[in-house]
Amino acid sequence: MRISAVETVYRSRGNRSPGVDGVLLTRENLFSQVAALSFNQLFKYKASPIRQVFIPKSGKAELRPLGIPTISDRCMQTLFVQLLDPIVDATADDFSYGFRKGRSAHQAIGDLSTHLRTKPQLKRQKTDSRRYFNHSKYVYSMDIKGFFNKVSHDWLIENVPIPPRFREV
Repeated sequence: MRISAVETVYRSRGNRSPGVDGVLLTRENLFSQVAALSFNQLFKYKASPIRQVFIPKSGKAELRPLGIPTISDRCMQTLFVQLLDPIVDATADDFSYGFRKGRSAHQAIGDLSTHLRTKPQLKRQKTDSRRYFNHSKYVYSMDIKGFFNKVSHDWLIENVPIPPRFREV
């Protein structure tokens, strides 16, 4: 899993953006990153400061902040995602599609369409293939400004099934 985590970071586009330490992941330092992810190091790990840059929002004149972690932090984060994602995904809501591996907006629309589709109690032939929507159901769309910056980490620790020995890392 350590090799997979480092390889994932190495193959990502973000590999070309250094963090505050200015280090990039190259063929020469791949093995040192794998060694830094050893089991004993997991409990000594302390995240480095994040380099913040501002990038333009698509279609707007505004800029949004983007935090760029160091390569070491990205490798460690990727390792933890690989370890915890199956645990968290097993307990996640079935109708949650945002930022989940293997799920997309198209699947969300399909699921929503299925749940809204009902046939009215009218006398129709069984061969009638038209679809009807029940208009008494509601769909809400929200965009919460800075949502991920404001997520309560205490709530996550209490409510997401993270193994206890990794809660303080």
